[in-house]
Amino acid sequence: MNGLRSAPLSWYHELAEFLRSQNFEPSLDPTIFRRLTKKGLIIVLFYVDDLLIYSEDPSEGRKFYEELRRRYKLKLTGELLQEYGITKPENVRPFGLGSSFEAAPDEAAENCMRDCLRWIKGLPHKVQRFPSQREILEDDLEATSISCFTDASWSVNSVSGGVLTWKNCALKTYSRKQTTTALSSAESELAALTEVAREGLYIALLVETIREGMPQDREHGYYLLQGYSDSESAICISKMQTLLRKVRHIELRAAFLQELVLKGRFTLEHIPGTINPADALTKSPTNENLASLYDSCGLVDEPKAWDSEPSGVHVSFEEPNESEHERFTPSIPTSWKAAALKLARGEARYVVVELCCEEGSALSKACSKFSEIAYFGVTKEIDLLSYNGLCLLREVFGVLWKGSDVKVYAHLSTPCSSGCGLRHLRFRKGGKALEKWRAALAVHKRSWKRIEKLLEHHAGNQNLLLSHEWPERSGLWGETVFRKVAKKLRLDQGCLVDRCCFEKGNQRPWKRWYFVSNRSEFVWGLASQCSEAHDHYHLSLVESGVYPPLLGIALLKNAKKTFEEK
Repeated sequence: MNGLRSAPLSWYHELAEFLRSQNFEPSLDPTIFRRLTKKGLIIVLFYVDDLLIYSEDPSEGRKFYEELRRRYKLKLTGELLQEYGITKPENVRPFGLGSSFEAAPDEAAENCMRDCLRWIKGLPHKVQRFPSQREILEDDLEATSISCFTDASWSVNSVSGGVLTWKNCALKTYSRKQTTTALSSAESELAALTEVAREGLYIALLVETIREGMPQDREHGYYLLQGYSDSESAICISKMQTLLRKVRHIELRAAFLQELVLKGRFTLEHIPGTINPADALTKSPTNENLASLYDSCGLVDEPKAWDSEPSGVHVSFEEPNESEHERFTPSIPTSWKAAALKLARGEARYVVVELCCEEGSALSKACSKFSEIAYFGVTKEIDLLSYNGLCLLREVFGVLWKGSDVKVYAHLSTPCSSGCGLRHLRFRKGGKALEKWRAALAVHKRSWKRIEKLLEHHAGNQNLLLSHEWPERSGLWGETVFRKVAKKLRLDQGCLVDRCCFEKGNQRPWKRWYFVSNRSEFVWGLASQCSEAHDHYHLSLVESGVYPPLLGIALLKNAKKTFEEK
């Protein structure tokens, strides 16, 4: 009966027994049941007398709802909004601060609460999109792994923060005060790794049992945990077999992590703090920290209509008509509008896309001399990893899907050349400069993966020409990500290019590049090595990174010649 202490448990047993009679089976969470049919998966989640029913097949979901109605008195309150949810991970930290005063509130607690509320009131309103349109890491799309991002702040009251994602969907965020005092930053980061491993194990088992049911022939789950931390010392301790003398006092905590790593259940990688989404959960966040957290959790501006795309995101390159004064949204770069109109009107025979470049590059100046070329330069102002950047590239490369005769030439530079804004000159000195360099390389690798997903199905298309400038000393040599993507895009042709071949005079600057392409005709025409009939001098890194005008012309001429020789 309602009101009795045993009423909630009795109701749970009643509902669980009915679900089992309908061939449902429990998951790791006792309030989540699943049933797998030929038409797909049905999931039932209940909290006291509130039920949520999810079905991959809408008819199966409605059929089960009618079965529930025949047994219990139900009221349908509505349907869940597709793709969107509401969450506020950036509030986890201030809520934790406020709740720490619950036992003995005083004037300091009131001031803290007012400060937190004032800060929260100034935050933009966001809704959560599933999955996130920004890929933090290329391995986050694996269905049998959970990505665990963690960070810690070291002080007398150290704080651990974490973001757990599955297939680019943020499942949990937390920010907690550590229960023990850390004697070093490495110890606080190790405590954060232990916390995220515990949370990750539960989330992994929960996802596994919801998708596949409770394991029958094994005692442990098999979903992997992929941990990411910006502390190299904590990662090294976790991968050790024993403990060093100075950290023996953290034996149990380290042993738990070392056992998971040794079994291969928990893999650890370093991630720069500038792109670690958990960084905003452990300290007072900056705008950059919040932007990284929003992107990883899929938080976007609230759309005007729930059944439409987020406002300011959808892009169209169609020619405007008389009834529409402005078809281009503000998200389209101003420098792209003329080229987009040229492409929409059918005036362009060639589309040139230059990625990771600066405005006024040598290739853009060469393209400006030909009216039949639509040039799109992706500068550092355009975020390739955002949903808006994805829409822009899809529209540009969309001519390949439409089967038109327009030829597409895409050239990708690297973070230390072609005037790219990602380079950092003092990275060899270590410290913050090295951290920025690592972050730049991480962004570049993820951008490279996004280009792969857009173009891998058209790598053999005769209307697509790809080239990638791979400098000898950029730090990218030997990168497995670049090698794998280059293989998928068939960038198996390469040549050496000396800068002095595209300069004039007896004194010429020295610089050697390595270009790869998916067409042998392109590299044959571009290959050029110094004749040593002139003297050389060295430029600064900033100056040597910019392509000379003649090289931009050579890239364009070889691209057109390659298409003509098809």
